[in-house]
Amino acid sequence: MIVFGWNHFRLKSFSAQELGLSQGHDQRYTIELRQKYFHLFWIPFFGIGKKWTIRKDNKLYEMPAEHAAYLDSQNYKLRTPWYTFSGPILLVSIFLFWNISEQVDAARYRREAKNNFEKQIKGLDRLYLAAASSDYYKLQPQKGTDKYVLLQVQEVKPKEIVFKKIVTGLSDYELTARKIESLFSRSTSFDTIVVSKAMLDKAVERQFDKQYVGTDLFDDGTEYIVKDIYKLNGPMLVDRGTGGYYSGRLNLELMNYGWPASLLRIENKYGKLNWEMEFPTAVGSAENEYDPNGKLVLAANNYEMNTPYEFELVMRDSLAREHRYNVKGNYMDKTITQLY
Repeated sequence: MIVFGWNHFRLKSFSAQELGLSQGHDQRYTIELRQKYFHLFWIPFFGIGKKWTIRKDNKLYEMPAEHAAYLDSQNYKLRTPWYTFSGPILLVSIFLFWNISEQVDAARYRREAKNNFEKQIKGLDRLYLAAASSDYYKLQPQKGTDKYVLLQVQEVKPKEIVFKKIVTGLSDYELTARKIESLFSRSTSFDTIVVSKAMLDKAVERQFDKQYVGTDLFDDGTEYIVKDIYKLNGPMLVDRGTGGYYSGRLNLELMNYGWPASLLRIENKYGKLNWEMEFPTAVGSAENEYDPNGKLVLAANNYEMNTPYEFELVMRDSLAREHRYNVKGNYMDKTITQLY
């Protein structure tokens, strides 16, 4: 139900003498000029004129018409108070607050997206510079085709890399690290290609604000960008960017897209996190970002909000090989670097 109507409030009180009227023998009344206003849900929206009233014994009475007409002719001008328009002011304030909040949120989301983009590029550069046999590259087509190209490193030369090449119609979502590994292990037909390191470097998208058209790596009219590089010689830990904090307790969620492994221990390098986990902890391999098998939740207490931390994860894969990962960050913003 919509509640609306009109009401009035006092602007100013006068004695009869102030207005040039006779007080007579009764000294118990005053004359008030009151502001009339339209309201919606009892909130004033706009003025609808002014009126003269008489207050006596704390009760309001209508001013006789002839006296009201006389007072109107005397030009007692009082401005309409700003709060007569509380409704429109409130609506405008809500709109401005919402609009500013939207802009602040958009700026924050853009900043986070840019930070994530820069972290991804740094990760690709690090993996590219440390190219080794059996690394996998996923190339995303930008123009000329809709099929992904998958590459497996065969040999790393000073200025070139020799790859096995597969073209697939599978989607980006389907092409997880383990899926790419299985495609190469099952296929018996490959193209062998040689790509210069300079061309691969050009195929990395480096500008956040501009869409990169890609590079024609194979001289076939199709332009690609390097979407991902995978090192599948053990676990491959990726930051999910999720987790939480409550009353000194910090949860960090990672995903393993590489080989299954066991988390043997966590070694603090900076900060005083107390890890609330049992070791060793089994970590499966995820087929996609929603696969719970590959999720690793790191739980610790004694964390102060917005303080930096650094620690190393020591893991052992199914071939009894040890792997070490450095995790450095502040709250949910962190980087993961494989040390060996």
